[in-house]
Amino acid sequence: MLGLLCLLTLLVFSQFSQSSHWEISNAGFEGSWLLALLFILLPIIFAHICCCLHLPPRPDKLSMLDWCRQWMRVLLWVFIFALFAFLYCLPCLMILALIALPLKNNLGAMVWLAAPIGIASQLYIAFITARLMLVFPAVAAGQKEISIHWAWNLASGNGWRLALLVWLLPVLLNISACWLVNRVDLPNLILNYTVLLIQVLCFSLTVGSLTHSYVWLMAKQKDRADQQ
Repeated sequence: MLGLLCLLTLLVFSQFSQSSHWEISNAGFEGSWLLALLFILLPIIFAHICCCLHLPPRPDKLSMLDWCRQWMRVLLWVFIFALFAFLYCLPCLMILALIALPLKNNLGAMVWLAAPIGIASQLYIAFITARLMLVFPAVAAGQKEISIHWAWNLASGNGWRLALLVWLLPVLLNISACWLVNRVDLPNLILNYTVLLIQVLCFSLTVGSLTHSYVWLMAKQKDRADQQ
């Protein structure tokens, strides 16, 4: 029920944010920061709830203090993930910028040279972030010992499979579904809501794939530990 509420809130809020009656540019400094904060927090809340729904039920019942601690851990790991993902991907982005900037006036050369490098860079970023994102289902499962190094090692040998399940398939489905919807003659309001719904469902698919991958990788790690 809470997940459905977050989904509806995200859809309605996104629609209002795109309308002429609620523009961030006209909301003032405090209003702009408030809208930006809501745009950041709503997907985090929705993703964490999706993680909890896909995980096996926890044997312990969380108290209010434990619940607050868990949400603090979620926000802390969002910050840590964003920092490390940026640091890991920064060299790739710098190389892409160094190649693309000299070719900004030569569209043909940019298409033939920068475009393939851009696609390779996006695949590299998907590979890096998919492995690091394993910290989020671990937090939702209540795991105590979590680190970036642990998340990286957990996906060892399965990095590209994880990137395919978590990023590439949902993104391709999102692009294909939105393209098909845009081919249909629909009123703008219905079209906007349909596209937003597709994006949220693909986001849910990403979170679900990530969570089930975490469960499978943890079971595989436990089997290896038992065999040793």
